[in-house]
Amino acid sequence: MKNTLLISCVIIIFGASSPTLGQRKISSTKQLLKAMKKRYQGKWFNEFTFVQKTIRYTREGQPRDTALWYEAVRYPNNFRIDYGHPSKGNAVLFQADTAYRFQKGKLTGTRFNPQYFLLLKGGLYRRKLKECLKILKKGGYDIESFHTNTYQGRPVYVIGALKGDLKKPQFWIDQQHFYVIRRTQKINPARQGPDKGKERILDVQYQNHKATGGGWVEQIVRFEVNGRLVQIEEYTDIDTSPKIPKNFFNPDHFGKSHWYK
Repeated sequence: MKNTLLISCVIIIFGASSPTLGQRKISSTKQLLKAMKKRYQGKWFNEFTFVQKTIRYTREGQPRDTALWYEAVRYPNNFRIDYGHPSKGNAVLFQADTAYRFQKGKLTGTRFNPQYFLLLKGGLYRRKLKECLKILKKGGYDIESFHTNTYQGRPVYVIGALKGDLKKPQFWIDQQHFYVIRRTQKINPARQGPDKGKERILDVQYQNHKATGGGWVEQIVRFEVNGRLVQIEEYTDIDTSPKIPKNFFNPDHFGKSHWYK
């Protein structure tokens, strides 16, 4: 009787601490998104700002140049990057499916450029499940392809591809905390240089996540193209409750106000 009670106590203690025991097994994109929304809906921060140290690399793997960028996100689909100090007026502003590029405070061009990755970085907590699935399909993600894997020693869920296929657009999601840990996709072939005309795979790796504002923010992002390091980003001054001006992501109000002081 005593041994039975002891075993029962051990099961209860370890079962409560395990993120997998007692939970329904996740085996599809729809199940994963439902689980993510259940955990973070109404809790995950709505917007955040940060200063980004951007380091770009040569083909030989040496740092080519370093710059500070000032960035802001407002979910579900607003994103802005100021290249250099905001007073210079050099920026790109993503609103819904359109990118607006500014140089020296003047609008120089617009183009269709949806930032689909924002959905799984926090945008899904501001949208309905059916809408999230439609957006993934629109972005070229095969939501019927799903598998589990490991990445840097951690178990992950993978949306968009079967195991071993890194050519299809896909997201890798940490199984314990449900944050994006990696994404890969095809990008346009290089127009010049040794890789001119060749197929290229972009591999974006999110590292050193920080719990903040009811959610998570990566502090390091690594970009590789066909296995070659091209850029590393380091985030500082992360603020998940910033005072972003109301019309900050409206191109008609560009240059009138800024969150960075």
